[in-house]
This record gives sequence, structure tokens and C-alpha cells, in this order.
Amino acid sequence: MITLNAEFQGIYMDEEGNVAFNDEYLEEVSPLQKPINTVIQEKSTSSLAKDMIIENFNGQNFKASTWIRLFVQEFIRVGITQNKYAETLRLFLTDSALNWYNVYMNKIV
Repeated sequence: MITLNAEFQGIYMDEEGNVAFNDEYLEEVSPLQKPINTVIQEKSTSSLAKDMIIENFNGQNFKASTWIRLFVQEFIRVGITQNKYAETLRLFLTDSALNWYNVYMNKIV
């Protein structure tokens, strides 16, 4: 609440003590509330991967470099971060490409 001196009371108050300016009543506004901290739940990587529109790679249906370029474009489009590429890559591999991935991942683990 703000206390007005006599000069401002003459400007912002009518004869009955209502808050007004230029013969227009002013609405009482409650103090600004601090925003409630809300946690925005991000979609899981597997949920984002479902939004990707790309054919699975089997090692023969595309040139590997072309498929990887398309794969990265889809990652960017759906908002998957780069640190999740390897984890999600396996969801889009089949046949010999999936075999290669499994062997490779076993070597680096």
C-alpha cells in the first residue's frame, strides 16, 4: 500500500476517496507475485527419437555418409543433444549395421 501526500491525493483520489485519475476509476492491482518455480519436464530421448522421420539404416539401403547426414539433421530438428547421438543411433540400425554397432560399442566399453 502506498500513502499519498495531499498533492497526490488531489490528483489520484475523487471526493469520496476512491482511486481515480482524470475522472476514471482505477482498478486495484495486487502486488506482483514471484513466479512459481515450475519444472518443465523434458521429453526423454526415446520419446524424441519417435518424432524422427528417417528410415532405419541396414548397411546397404543408403550410402553411410548420406544416412549419417540425414540422421544428424533429424536430431537437430527434434532437439536431441549431440551427447545422445550414440545412444539413439542403435534405435535406427538393423542387420549388419546393428551388428557393427554392437561390436564397436563392446570394444570401447
